[in-house]
Amino acid sequence: MDVKRLNRAVELRDTDQVEAALKEFRELEASTADRGERASLLLNQSGVLARMGAFDEAEQKLREAVTLCPTPEVRCHELVARAGNLTLGRQWAAALAELDRATTEFPDLIRGDQYRYLYEEIQTRRGLILVQLNRLEEALDVLKECLSFDLRADSRWKVLYNLARCYFNLKDPARAKQKFLEFLKAGGDTAHLASAHFLLGTIYYNEGADAKALMEFEWLLPRMAEVRWPGSVLYTWLAKTHKMLGNKAEAERYEALAKKSDR
Repeated sequence: MDVKRLNRAVELRDTDQVEAALKEFRELEASTADRGERASLLLNQSGVLARMGAFDEAEQKLREAVTLCPTPEVRCHELVARAGNLTLGRQWAAALAELDRATTEFPDLIRGDQYRYLYEEIQTRRGLILVQLNRLEEALDVLKECLSFDLRADSRWKVLYNLARCYFNLKDPARAKQKFLEFLKAGGDTAHLASAHFLLGTIYYNEGADAKALMEFEWLLPRMAEVRWPGSVLYTWLAKTHKMLGNKAEAERYEALAKKSDR
């Protein structure tokens, strides 16, 4: 296989240039004789097609890959790839079932040194999906394990954010605060950053750290439209915080904005 071209296809995939990536993977697959390599390229095509919303065609590529090369390695990758495609379609329970199949059917393979990366990918996906399914206590154990992995930056911030949300929803504000702060240092997309700043603000407010709470809420103010944050919610918390700080005029101004936003 042309490794240089494969690396280019992967780079295109990872930078969301999906149409160009699909073209590269297809042409590589057509010019490759080795069944295992072709199966791998079909699996990659499946993931790109799922990102494009072509879920039926993505599923077809998974089946082609296993038919072409039905080794344990390809079958395990197929399950993980299908889970990823189902996640893109927000079919959380079905995605989790595929990941659980991979751990049940191929435990020795994913625990070995060669395919350790698959185990880590499976666990990371499982942790994030368990949060979506509101199985928070289960998610906690998995996500804590994931922090021991050598995660990519985008996976690490997702693990930290979801771990913080688990603690927050399970009424453990001290640990939630710690993980939200770690998440903010790691970075993330604007929507998750906004959520973290807001929830951190509520934690500070409940601790009586009103000045810190105000800073968190004010971070969100100029970004409300971008992340479609409900004005009535943020203005209400800003009013409460200013009131606690003795800023009567600002508290009244935000109370009026909150009422106006409700209409």
